[in-house]
Amino acid sequence: MKLGNEVLTLKARIADLKEQLKDKNLQADSNIRALRELISPYTDDFTKLALRQASATLKSLIKLQDEAKELREKISKLEDELNG
Repeated sequence: MKLGNEVLTLKARIADLKEQLKDKNLQADSNIRALRELISPYTDDFTKLALRQASATLKSLIKLQDEAKELREKISKLEDELNG
């Protein structure tokens, strides 16, 4: 019976991590859209670009990417453990 509980626990943990990853992806999509608006290739005068704001958004996106990579690694390890 303990083995069954371990499997259920692993499946629940994987589901939780996948939900976290989904949230990170949504946040990243939002940041990417914001960057596209902040650094428009159609701007005639680059001095009007909100580069400081874009820089802060990019830093946030980089952090999200690092967190997403970590979540993917955890998910992969847990799935390998689950599938033995």
